[in-house]
Amino acid sequence: MTGVQTCALPIYHTCFYVGDYSAGQETIYRFLCLDSYNTDKISFKRVLDAIPADIVVFDKHQRYSFVNRNAIKDKKTREWIIGKDDFQYCSYKNLPKNLAEDRRKVFLETLAQKKPLSITERFKKDGYPDSYHLRIMNPIFESDGRLSSGIVTGK
Repeated sequence: MTGVQTCALPIYHTCFYVGDYSAGQETIYRFLCLDSYNTDKISFKRVLDAIPADIVVFDKHQRYSFVNRNAIKDKKTREWIIGKDDFQYCSYKNLPKNLAEDRRKVFLETLAQKKPLSITERFKKDGYPDSYHLRIMNPIFESDGRLSSGIVTGK
C-alpha cells in the first residue's frame, strides 16, 4: 500500500462511484445508478462488465460477490474467486500476503469512518515496469446502519 486518502464521494442507495476523469480544470465524476437500468441479473452484469473500470462487489465479510471483466480478465479466475477473500486470492495468484492485509485495513477503515476511502497499490513483475492501481472502497449500509456490502472500483 503506497497511500490512503479520504474521498468525498457519497453513496446513495443504488448509485456508486465508478471513476473520474479530468476535462481541463474540471474533474468529472462517474456514477452508476441501478434504478435507471433493468435489474434483471443478466442485464445488470452486462452493464457492469461494459464499464471501463475495475468493479468488485464484496459481501459484508469482504468475500467477492461479483467481479467484472476489467477487474479480473481471466474468466476461470473470475468464476473461482466468487465467495473467496483477498487472502485466498493472494495465495491462488502467488501474490504477497501484505496485499490482502492492506486491503483489509482499508476495508475496516471504511467501515469505521462510514465513507469511501482510496488506496494506491503497486505491483512489481520481473522484467516489467511497476504498475499502480487506484482502488476506491465504498461501504454500502442498510437503512438501519448495518453493513450490507462493499463496492471497490479502480483504474
